[in-house]
Amino acid sequence: MTVFLTGGSGFLGSHVAEVLKERGHDIIALVRPTSRTEHLSSLGVRMHEGSLEEPESLAPALRESDVVVHVAGRIKAVRPADFYRVNEQGTRGLALAADKYARGGRFILVSSIAAQGPGGGPRERDEGLPEAPVTEYGRSKLAGEKALLEAKGDLDVTILRPPIIYGPRDQEFLQVFQVASRLGLVLCLEREQTVSLVHGRDCARSIVAAAEAEHTPRTTYLMDDGGLHTWPSFAADLGRVLKKRLHVLRAPRAGFLAVAWVWQTWGRVFNTPVVMSVDKIHEAEERYWVAGNAAIKRDLGFVPEFDLESGMRDTIDWARREGLMK
Repeated sequence: MTVFLTGGSGFLGSHVAEVLKERGHDIIALVRPTSRTEHLSSLGVRMHEGSLEEPESLAPALRESDVVVHVAGRIKAVRPADFYRVNEQGTRGLALAADKYARGGRFILVSSIAAQGPGGGPRERDEGLPEAPVTEYGRSKLAGEKALLEAKGDLDVTILRPPIIYGPRDQEFLQVFQVASRLGLVLCLEREQTVSLVHGRDCARSIVAAAEAEHTPRTTYLMDDGGLHTWPSFAADLGRVLKKRLHVLRAPRAGFLAVAWVWQTWGRVFNTPVVMSVDKIHEAEERYWVAGNAAIKRDLGFVPEFDLESGMRDTIDWARREGLMK
């Protein structure tokens, strides 16, 4: 099949492109003039220059496409409106264009666990609970889901909500590994927290499984590596990979807020998006961010290849090859 892929030049999208190619699919990747396309070119991916803000520019590529896989999204922003312009309005525009022009009727949206909000315990969140995102990012991703469902027309839609994603070519969560390697520390808030994680390749495999399905029994799925992780257990796993003892440093909320405020202010002054913001601290304060994978395992046969320790080793091996870690 031919897949129209957005976000292919980014971290997760690059893994999706790899898995699609391994499965024998043709890919048309949406790129901008400024996109770094070396990895996509090495995979033999066809490029299409266009913009989510100009849906008509997508028509030629969509006419050749059987499935749309929408990975592109904004995870950091100078202003809240920037999140909504991409995550909500961009998704709506792409859905309308796909319904109008796409050769096939499948549309896969990569959202986020942030769209549904935290859970009430160390288990998969009760599906009966209403969505309750706690950040502008999460609210914008939920708005994107709703925009897709409103604009989908005859499209057959599947939405995926991954938790924290890490792996080769990631530049954000990699900083946690770099700090641990250099300083022997894993930093976190004072409050206990249980989180889900997933390796980028496993997340990509779940996306491709959804894309290859003619139809999925449900609209929304979560996925993770099958583990429940606290920051002490995370530090223990990472320490084994790095072969050094790591210490968990629990910093007070006020300290994190101060750093986040400075970083956020710097970003606004220089008009540069930053991940660390006061809003982001709200996610870090929540005790349970547990995804689970029961439904996607049952319906699509998804089984993660990487547990956390093997995923860390894969990521750190890549970082060392790239000269990003010692």
